[in-house]
Amino acid sequence: MAITNFIPTVWSAILLRELRKSLVFAACVNRNYEGEIKGKGDTVKITGLTPPTIKDYSRATALDAPEFVADDTRSLEIDQEKYFNAGFDDLDLLQAQGGKNLLSYCRDQAAFAFKDKIDNFLAARHADADAGNVIDVVQITKANVYEYLEALSVKLSDNDVPTENRWVVLPPWICSLVRQSDYFTHATELGDKVVTNGFVGMAAGFKVHESNNLVTQTISTVKHWKVMAGHTMAITFAEQVTKMEAYRHPDFFSDNLKGLIAYGAKTVFPKALAVLQAKQTA
Repeated sequence: MAITNFIPTVWSAILLRELRKSLVFAACVNRNYEGEIKGKGDTVKITGLTPPTIKDYSRATALDAPEFVADDTRSLEIDQEKYFNAGFDDLDLLQAQGGKNLLSYCRDQAAFAFKDKIDNFLAARHADADAGNVIDVVQITKANVYEYLEALSVKLSDNDVPTENRWVVLPPWICSLVRQSDYFTHATELGDKVVTNGFVGMAAGFKVHESNNLVTQTISTVKHWKVMAGHTMAITFAEQVTKMEAYRHPDFFSDNLKGLIAYGAKTVFPKALAVLQAKQTA
């Protein structure tokens, strides 16, 4: 049995939508530069300009000569590629009502697997945060959790980071403590906002997201979490499903499905990232 109604462009689009629906960290970053990626090795140019100098004006004095604004363009390297390659025996496809359910399930499972890889990749960007924005290891409790969210907010404000579009990603146990705070606004209370990408509500000016993909470290048998907070402009991320193919295996009676994704990230504004090194109550 061959997959006769397989349309690569349609399946690629479906996979990408599923990927974006389930991501957490990629929902918190800038994705404005996607669309032109062909594969690993591509470079995305992030255009930027240094601000012009503001000077005093006097009616009796001629203006200074024009100041040529310097180019501040950065490069985002597409340096990550991941793939899957799954096979389906003809008899299995036949028993699964023509194989459509199995193929769809495989596509969806691949989307979730890609999600974990990308989330972990972006969570590791905590290491790019400006050194002055890192709060040393503290024990987080119900009594102090809001205090430390405010501390993260102050770190960003001290660097003139805009108050809009701030986010924080928390592990489930800290999210539970935040939900118990009187200062927490649950996502379902925010009107028509859709609860996706791990978004659970608002606290301390942050869009609060929940994830199990935060970077952790065990020190003297005690687990620590690298809690990340920031602004959407801090990290630029780009990805593309570059290949999606169905094919017959030459040595088996099977239909096969394989896909390839390319992606990369650039921390553009380290001062727009803040990190809290958190540990649970002993």
